[in-house]
Amino acid sequence: TASHLRSLMGDDSPVEVAGSLKAAAAPLAVDDAELAAIKAAIDARPVWLAASTHPGDEVLALTAHKVLLTIRPDALLILAPRDPVRASDIAEAVARQNMTATQRGAGEAPEPGCGVYIADTFGELGLWYRVADAALIGGTFNAVEGHNPWEAVALGCPMLAGPRTANFASDFSMLASNDAVAQVTDAASIATALQDPDLALMARRATKVREAASDGLRQTTEALIQLLDR
Repeated sequence: TASHLRSLMGDDSPVEVAGSLKAAAAPLAVDDAELAAIKAAIDARPVWLAASTHPGDEVLALTAHKVLLTIRPDALLILAPRDPVRASDIAEAVARQNMTATQRGAGEAPEPGCGVYIADTFGELGLWYRVADAALIGGTFNAVEGHNPWEAVALGCPMLAGPRTANFASDFSMLASNDAVAQVTDAASIATALQDPDLALMARRATKVREAASDGLRQTTEALIQLLDR
């Protein structure tokens, strides 16, 4: 955007880039009653989230979860697709992996016997990030090129991401350079990352990166105030 503005206005125009404003966004909201109910249903089970997923992400997540179940048979995968309409396709994919699933959109809870909970609803990522021990960011393995990483960071949820993050290139670069995101490439590396004892430490580093990245909002605000003063 800055490059195009300079080409329109002239190379000596005062066009500055302050950074992404997404890091400064408030944490996603949650319904406290729903949060309490989900926590009660999950109890002490280890739980991880595949957030804003697309078909390729789901194949990897389900394969990784099958590996994880051999180590922690009580582990739960919450799978929140970007398009909830695809819930039936996801349920079929779960069945093909010989795992069981319950479905949020059908009014079902993450029951003790199910390995996968399909979160086929809109506007509830704030709930899922709050209950997950870690989250895989969807769209990072294909041409989607990633989704917003700061939503997980803002809620202290340790984060995993694939190699394709062009939509949030500078954001993921900041996180990666500070060892604040687990970079994964396939199902095996996802399963390994989920067992990393330093996930909580990684999340704390991500919080510090977010605090620094949020300075873009201050810079933008100050610039706007100066324009108004003129």
